[in-house]
Amino acid sequence: MTTRPKLVVIVALVLAACSEGSKGRATATMPPPTETRKEVQPEVRPKWGAPIPSPELEAKIAAVIRAVGEGKAAERVRIIAVGPALWKVFSQEPKLRDLGVPMIGVIPVGKQSFTTEGRGIRFEGVAPFLEHELVRRTFARFADGTVAPANDAERHAFYTLIPYEIDGQPLTVMHRDDDVMLVQVLADKDGKMDLMVEQLDGWIRFWDGKGPAPAGETDKPIYFRPPTGDPRQ
Repeated sequence: MTTRPKLVVIVALVLAACSEGSKGRATATMPPPTETRKEVQPEVRPKWGAPIPSPELEAKIAAVIRAVGEGKAAERVRIIAVGPALWKVFSQEPKLRDLGVPMIGVIPVGKQSFTTEGRGIRFEGVAPFLEHELVRRTFARFADGTVAPANDAERHAFYTLIPYEIDGQPLTVMHRDDDVMLVQVLADKDGKMDLMVEQLDGWIRFWDGKGPAPAGETDKPIYFRPPTGDPRQ
């Protein structure tokens, strides 16, 4: 991934004076200009992109989340990718932990990194997953929340968990109290959706230095101490 270019401002000072005089004639003088000319560079956007409202998409995602909570979403979802924080909760259930295939991620933290595991579930595994009581209960709780486009902090946190670019793509979140579930539509074809879901509030606290990482292969909790400048960028 490319780094963000630094914003360079070039300041030029132009001083000019023109005078003419002769014996017996008044002298005319052009005063020097005092304005500073600045060369304006294009605005630099973060790599994870600006928030993108999409009312139609947000309504569709809210309906899917509600349908999962009611146990009626299996026929509407083809593939669901579950992020590491959510999967850490769901994998505690014996009937869920063997579904799908592992999605291994490496999260850079300054000069170090740690490994996370999510889960990709598709085809015949989707119905048992979405209809499980724990999954339904989790989604039903968020279905009673507020749907919104992901803000800058939410996009930023999600960007650290994924290997692909999201600039220019709308991301939707469901807020319930202080909890945040992000839902990304990876594909939507023939009435079936491919979804990526993750609970982000723990990751946001982690990157703000206010809590441990909500998931990861470690012997002890991982904390992030924000230095000057953000290594996620």
